[in-house]
Amino acid sequence: MSRLDTDLTILHTVMLSAIQNFMNFITVLNELDNLCIAIEDLTHSQLSPILLPPEILELTLTDIHSQLRRHTSSCISILLERTAARYYRSHNFVATRQGSNLLIAMNFPLSADHLDFTLYQIQSFPVPVPGNQNTIHVTEIQDMPYGVAFRSTEAHYEYLIFRNKPDIIELFLLQPPPI
Repeated sequence: MSRLDTDLTILHTVMLSAIQNFMNFITVLNELDNLCIAIEDLTHSQLSPILLPPEILELTLTDIHSQLRRHTSSCISILLERTAARYYRSHNFVATRQGSNLLIAMNFPLSADHLDFTLYQIQSFPVPVPGNQNTIHVTEIQDMPYGVAFRSTEAHYEYLIFRNKPDIIELFLLQPPPI
């Protein structure tokens, strides 16, 4: 093998190594860019799967569910939402930094499974103001919640107030109010 062939082989090896290093640099730069976007989204109450991978969130949900099954309480016995994707859309978390660690605290809604709620939608209607001179004036309650859900254990009533129309979860069938 001639000196030229040896030099070309070395040059080929160096070029391949340089191209590989450049590709690795671009990959790391893209991952860093994705991380920056995820952190910026976090400041706007958007949780990214880059910061909290779905596998970790699903494992956490599974652990919570199994702990609840093992240590059931008469008050709390089920995890209402077991789909990881819903937690990314919920904006229901607090994030902070402790040294070089990012801490994310999330709420996992729990409920009792032995009592059904009855959901009532609240409606507001204009009511005319009494008096002969007030024929064009009406009173109407504004900024009403969407509805209220009640459940009863004889002497006690529990209720939930909904600002928006609630999502019906497959674990529960909310009974419509009697007509």
